Amino acid sequence: MIVAIPYFPGYTDYGKLTKSINAHGLCDGHRLLVISRRVDEEDAMSFEESVSENFSGSTHKVIDPPRQQGRYAVANEMFRQALWYMKNYQPGQGEMTEPPLLYFDPNLRTPRAGWVDAIQSEYFARGCPRILACQKTRTDGVREIWGAALFNKEYVMDSALMAHLPGHVHWRNYLRHEINQHLTISETLFPRGKKAAVSQSQPGKSKTEETPA
Repeated sequence: MIVAIPYFPGYTDYGKLTKSINAHGLCDGHRLLVISRRVDEEDAMSFEESVSENFSGSTHKVIDPPRQQGRYAVANEMFRQALWYMKNYQPGQGEMTEPPLLYFDPNLRTPRAGWVDAIQSEYFARGCPRILACQKTRTDGVREIWGAALFNKEYVMDSALMAHLPGHVHWRNYLRHEINQHLTISETLFPRGKKAAVSQSQPGKSKTEETPA
C-alpha cells in the first residue's frame, strides 16, 4: 500500500506526527509518499527522512503551483497528484501489482503497531472497494468522508471530476457525490466501540486558511 502524507507547515505539528509514526513500528511492505509545495521542499524532505525507515521505500513529490485560485487550490492539487502517483506507480519486486493509496490526514495519530497492515487487511476483506473511509455529517447536514481515506486505481481511472478540481471547493466536498457512489464505510479507520487503526489527534486550529488533507 502507498501511504501519502501532505506536508503543509502550520496545519499540524509534524514533530508529533513523526513521534507517533516512529513509536508504532515498521510498515514493512508499504511505501511512503510525502507531498509538498516547492517552498516547503527542504522541510518536507526532512520529515520524510525522519519516518522513512518505517517503510519499505519512500518518495517525495513536489507539486507545481496550482492553476486554479482559491483557499483550497493547494489542498486539491496535493490530493490529485497523490492519486495520479498511485495510478502510474510501477511496483517493484515483491510489491502488490496495483497497491491502493491511503491518503493520510496529518492531524491523525497512529495508536498502535501494525496500523497500515490493519487497514490493508480490511481493504482485502471488503473485496477491494474503490474507496474505504468513514463519514461525518456536517452542520449543514451534508455527509462527506473525513480523516484518512483509501482509494484504489479503479476510482482514479473512472473519476469524471478529479481532473477538474476547482480552487474554491475542497476535494472532500467537490467529489462527495462521486465518492459516495463507491464508498465502503471503514471499521478500521474510525473507532466504533473499539480501538481504531487510526485515531484523531487534538492539534488545535490551523494557523493557515489552507487545508492540505
